Amino acid sequence: MVPAKSGLVGSSFIGIDQRTMLTVFTGHRHQAHFEFNIDRFLRSLSLPRGSPDRPHPCLMNAIYLFASHFSRSSHLSVHDGIFLARSRAGITAALQTKDRILHAIQAACIVSFYLFFKGKVLEGYWMSGATCRMAIACGLHQIKAAVSSDLAAPSTGASPIVNTGTKMIVLPEPKNNIELGERIHTFWQVWCVDKYGVLSTGFAPSLVDTPDIPLLKIKTCWPPAMRAFINESISSIQYKVMELWVRAANLRRQGPSRSDFPKHFREIEAALTRVERMIPPLSYYEDGDTPPTESMPIHTRMILPHAMIHATKINLHTTLSNHDSRSYDKALAAANEIMNILEGITHYDFNYLEVVLAVCFKHASETFMSHIERLQRRNDPDHIQAIQTYQNQADATTMAMKRICHLYAATGEPHIAGH
Repeated sequence: MVPAKSGLVGSSFIGIDQRTMLTVFTGHRHQAHFEFNIDRFLRSLSLPRGSPDRPHPCLMNAIYLFASHFSRSSHLSVHDGIFLARSRAGITAALQTKDRILHAIQAACIVSFYLFFKGKVLEGYWMSGATCRMAIACGLHQIKAAVSSDLAAPSTGASPIVNTGTKMIVLPEPKNNIELGERIHTFWQVWCVDKYGVLSTGFAPSLVDTPDIPLLKIKTCWPPAMRAFINESISSIQYKVMELWVRAANLRRQGPSRSDFPKHFREIEAALTRVERMIPPLSYYEDGDTPPTESMPIHTRMILPHAMIHATKINLHTTLSNHDSRSYDKALAAANEIMNILEGITHYDFNYLEVVLAVCFKHASETFMSHIERLQRRNDPDHIQAIQTYQNQADATTMAMKRICHLYAATGEPHIAGH
């Protein structure tokens, strides 16, 4: 599937096979929220250097950086510094010369995710903020697009998506539907890395939907699947859940004392219910994904959306759990659902799981520990078995959290706004 050409963009002296690097990256691209037409991308590697349709060197070096991280190879990891420096230098060069700006934005997103995964959250936050400003300057946040009423894909293989938006400030007009789809996904990649920064640091987001400032209002449609637009894509649902997670975390941080707390609580809870109804089962997969098997029934890409749904419930209901038995029970039930997901993926390769999942496991563990303390205060002998069960679940979710943090070389426990 991947061309057999060797040598890296600007890195031929390293002597690393391009096929290996691209294969590793393709397998982990969802952890960078990088959605693209793989066949078209691979064909573009054969175009002459300098061609506007060939991937910019900054994007290729960012891809190699990400692949090096997930290869877990000491032979490759020694070159991380080179890939990182060349990615950054390439991004700067692309912006200065206005050469393939979209690739520079995609590269900046990948580098930002890499920094977050390495535990360099402040550096990642700064990089993600700069990336958001680039995206806004290009108008990626205001791509007006609509799904065609004709669900049959055009003869060229392009997705049935119609551009009804205004001309980009910096970017040239997309030449086809595939390019338009990739721009929409690039905006949501930027949006997602911004939310990673918020969840990692507790700082303010760079992308805020501001209705009273027309130039900053987000108008870009939710990201459709690259190959099919009939059903809501996994990426679209995942981003909606992440937005609700951030809102619930902020509400939890501010506490129920604010006058408009009930209004925001009801809004988030209602939105969460709507999104949960849309989310496909854990075994669901899209075109191009590897189907689940009997031994691995949960599809890797479905783990995070489901876990985030329940982590959001914990964030939302923990705020009231000390005074409201309904919220207490909902938070505990959500923690149990996260535990059920963990039990289904015990034998999975955690290299393919996203670092945000560690925060989901942390929420579940904290909920279990809080429930254990509550049972212990009752001093009822009938609760001894229940306490042991919840302790085992707290230990399991804590171990899973640490396992993910270790794989991503994150320092300490994951942080999230609201804690």
